[in-house]
Amino acid sequence: RKSFALCVTNLKDLVSFFIHLEQLEKAGVPLLDSLSDLKEFSDNQKIRDISADLHESVKGGKMLSEAMEKHKKVFDQVMISLIRMGEKTGGLQSAFKNIYENLKWSNEIKRKTIKAIRYPIFSLLILFIVTAVMLKLVVPKVMGFIIDQGIAIPAYTEALIATSDFFEAYFVDFVVFCVISFLSIKILSKNRSIKYKVDGIKLKIPLIGSIITKIEMSKFTRFFGVTFASGIPVLECLQISGDIVKNTVLKTDIERVKEEVSDGKSVYNALASSQYFPSMVLRMFKVG
Repeated sequence: RKSFALCVTNLKDLVSFFIHLEQLEKAGVPLLDSLSDLKEFSDNQKIRDISADLHESVKGGKMLSEAMEKHKKVFDQVMISLIRMGEKTGGLQSAFKNIYENLKWSNEIKRKTIKAIRYPIFSLLILFIVTAVMLKLVVPKVMGFIIDQGIAIPAYTEALIATSDFFEAYFVDFVVFCVISFLSIKILSKNRSIKYKVDGIKLKIPLIGSIITKIEMSKFTRFFGVTFASGIPVLECLQISGDIVKNTVLKTDIERVKEEVSDGKSVYNALASSQYFPSMVLRMFKVG
């Protein structure tokens, strides 16, 4: 059987895929007919190919969630778990709706994240460029004039001159060092222990660290709520929601929470010992 290793890069097509399934499920159309319709009339060739493979698998006796396991580059664990629970409870329509609503929400969060960090990154870039121009071009000329005039130079001005001289002499080396350092961090981050340390540093960066924490925690609580409302057990909800989080420091903390809940602690008490969850989130878990 042909195995597809496809990745749907167009979020709009994936949302349309689940909206189509949800609407036809709501209308009482059999799942096989819905998949058949998608494999014939979808605008995206990848969606048509995947729908054809899903149709063949379901027709052969597999559950839809089982068929989707072959396409984990397209359907993540949250989608598969929601569909599996929908199949058990007879709530596939609700599962499809939750999936496409979460896809829209995730896309909106991504858009807001880019918007939130774009300004500080742009400001830092401008600051770096202005500082580089000042140290390489402006300061040497001004300092040359001051020295020619025989004006007494205070200590902090001498430090500025030394910095300017160093920057002028080693500017290219400095740029190369920054590029090599960035690439080295990206490569070394594939190692879990190094990635853990790098992610920890990210969380400590002023402003950016706070933004990262809030976004990751909002993703965790959002998907925890969706999976729990679908009837998925708490431990599995913690596992699925933790997998959504990308920062390894936060992911490790959620894994600790899962272990403590598995040992008998309440979710609230396990979360309360974390330094990353906002007080409002803890109150909501306590009430729940």
